[in-house]
Amino acid sequence: MHDADKIGSSALGLLVRTKLKKLVNACPLAVAVYNCIHKMAASFSYAKRFESLRKVGEGIGYKVTKLELDLNNTCVAAKHNLFLSVIKNTPPLKSYFIANPQAQDSEKRADEWEGDATSKEEGKGVAKMLDTDWEHAREIEGILDISRYTTKLAQFEQHPNRGMGPVYRLKLLSAFRDPTIKLVDTSKLKNNTSPRPLRTPVKVEDLSELGKTVLNRAKLEAERRFCGNKTEEVTGNPVEVSNEDLLCMVLDPRCVPLLHSSKLLKDTDKKRAEKLLKEEYIAVGLEVWKGRESATVVVSDDAVDGKDAAKGQTGKKSSGTVTSGLSMVLMFEGEAMEFDLGPGEEEKEVECEDDETLERKRLEGEFEEAYVNWKGLIRKTKWIDYMLEQKKREIQEEQRAIDILEDLVDAQMMLLFKQIVTDEQIRHKKLYGLLPLLASCHLRALNSESFCKRVISCANNVVTKLHTRLAPDLIEKLVVLRMNKGFMEYMRQRYADELVLALGKGADKPGKGIVLT
Repeated sequence: MHDADKIGSSALGLLVRTKLKKLVNACPLAVAVYNCIHKMAASFSYAKRFESLRKVGEGIGYKVTKLELDLNNTCVAAKHNLFLSVIKNTPPLKSYFIANPQAQDSEKRADEWEGDATSKEEGKGVAKMLDTDWEHAREIEGILDISRYTTKLAQFEQHPNRGMGPVYRLKLLSAFRDPTIKLVDTSKLKNNTSPRPLRTPVKVEDLSELGKTVLNRAKLEAERRFCGNKTEEVTGNPVEVSNEDLLCMVLDPRCVPLLHSSKLLKDTDKKRAEKLLKEEYIAVGLEVWKGRESATVVVSDDAVDGKDAAKGQTGKKSSGTVTSGLSMVLMFEGEAMEFDLGPGEEEKEVECEDDETLERKRLEGEFEEAYVNWKGLIRKTKWIDYMLEQKKREIQEEQRAIDILEDLVDAQMMLLFKQIVTDEQIRHKKLYGLLPLLASCHLRALNSESFCKRVISCANNVVTKLHTRLAPDLIEKLVVLRMNKGFMEYMRQRYADELVLALGKGADKPGKGIVLT
């Protein structure tokens, strides 16, 4: 099953579960409606029939758009596109079937259609659809319009969208559990030239029995995937959000306003997210500080004896007598730099606080100020500059506001982080501290199953019919090497000298070190 929208497929009854080889959640009526819609789109995929439909649409003042088949079901919500294309052309299609009754099989209705949608022996034409069948298709499209969120990240997996994943899951469950659902307003299709049709909210209790069944199936499948539900009943459990998910959500400037201005997360989760970010900030800050303080500190023997020198090591709490004429030699990158600490006070007891504790306190204050600036970053950023040209044109033509979940999922975030780092270097005081560094590291994690599919395909290329006796550890090493081939070539071309120094000395001598070719 390579359909990215598995929740939508389960809602339609195309993805079912079995127990002892028996179906436990079949939905034949939803499958019948899907088969009929698929057959209709396939029928008008021929040029002559589509031209006839277009002329019928012109006669009633409608601009007919192409009916899309759900043939590409790998990384897009193909079934939603199928239903949406049919619903957008509802008035012309109804008029066409009234003018051409022979185009429909009058002996079968949509709810009686049980054949395979791709079979060639389905009858003379598409199944006859009554007004109730059209309404069923409209309700199913509204449900699939919610489940299509699961395909967004699969389409833009190379973008730093690690923080958007839990937001999409939270938004999806929230929309499924809402007492209303947004359906296409067919009365306003005639004057709507936008690819996004106008929608009107409809109460869930006013849906047909099939609509309620499909919505309940979608809700159950979403809970099984995101809420840990192992039963066949909807439980209403909250979305399971890991610590890494929370950390990435607060690091992504696109997600921060969604967390603080909506009810997607509980207040306890919001506080936990900020606490996790603060701990991560301090931990990374201390690592950076320890790297800077890795230089060796040597105190002159003329100033203090060996016992006092042992107490005066960096990073340890000490209490001793400071004498006059104390000097310090700092060793850094093999060069000695001597500093005169000036005349000290005779026989004065000084309590020195732990250097690491002082640095931790400094990082805590720095984080509080940096996080306040980070939360306001989305308002300061001109997001249109980080969008693709096609997205810019769509927003300008439709003259609408920027939708975070729809328009910013493919934004060039690494370009934004790079610009932030460049601006920080010329500032007297940094506004965001280490947050851009943390964001660029955590948000780069892949967020979809497409990468796993490529790894499996790579393993299939390694383990062939002629190579079936490879050891498991050797297979893993070969797959890792092949998956990282591009990265290794990039590093060899640009950082060959650094790699030689890092991997071993004596690379220019035969039989020793590393030779990069």
